Parts: sequence; C-alpha cells; structure tokens
Amino acid sequence: MENIQIDNLEAMCDVLFRTAAEGQIVTNKKGEVLIVNPKAEALFGYTSDEFKALKIEDLVPQKHRHGHEGRRGDFAKDPRPRSMGKGMDLTALAKDGSEFPVEIGLSHFVFDGEFLIMCLVSDISERKASQQKIIELNLELEQRVEKRTNQLRESQLLHSMIARHYPNGTINV
Repeated sequence: MENIQIDNLEAMCDVLFRTAAEGQIVTNKKGEVLIVNPKAEALFGYTSDEFKALKIEDLVPQKHRHGHEGRRGDFAKDPRPRSMGKGMDLTALAKDGSEFPVEIGLSHFVFDGEFLIMCLVSDISERKASQQKIIELNLELEQRVEKRTNQLRESQLLHSMIARHYPNGTINV
C-alpha cells in the first residue's frame, strides 16, 4: 500500500472509508443506498452509481427478503451497534445473482439531520470453506476409526476362537 499523507480529519475519514477491508454501505431510513466504499463495489459487483439505484433489500437473497424492511424499521427505532443474524448463516446477493456468506455489522449516525445506517459487510466464504473442510475431515476420520475398530473386533474374535479351540496347545505361524 502506498504511503498516504493525511493533513486533516476529513481526508483521514476518506482514506479509512476507501481502504477498509470490509464493504461499507451507507443507507437512509428507507433503505436507499447513498454511498459505498470500493470493497463493497468489489464484493457485490456493482459500481458506485449502480448502487445508488438500489435499496439495501436488493442485496438480500429473495428467500430472505420478506420481513427485512420491518427489521430495518426496528433497527431505526432502537439503533445501537450490533451484528446481524446472531446464530444464523447470512448470505448476500451479488449483481450476477450469486450468493455469498457474510457477516454484517450495523451502526448508525446522523448527518445533516438525517438518520443514516452504516452496514459493514465481510465476505466469509474462505472461513465457511475451511469449516466445511474440517467437517469433512472429521467425518473421514470417524469412518477410519470405525473401520479400524471393526478390524480389531474381528481380530479379537479370531484370537478368542483360536484360544478356545487350542486351550493347551501352541500355535506357530
């Protein structure tokens, strides 16, 4: 990353917004997208101008859209920084129609007398893929343990049968 000389607070805020690792989307109470940072553009595939024609619900997969406006209204009534979807697997909808797993943080602020909502969006595809790989490896390990346990049982059974049939003798192989 280039060295950026910052000489005032406004410039610093701009740099923080443009270089953030999370997508940042600012909406009004109606859910209309006002501004986005470059990371949000990259995550969703929309340009800044295309975002301005969207509502936040346009970024929510159709199967989860119902009730989103109501939840947005609830947030406006009791605004406090929070994570969305505690204990849920959230997904977002990209311009190309693909869905990707996300974590979303909400915050709010007032600018020029208008209540605004900031959504911080993190793509967690890599983490989800790693978690899935761990699940698959655990399943494979459990299957191997079960197979080996069955082999040991068979071996014990064989040794037990031999010991019963030759109680006083020796077996040489």
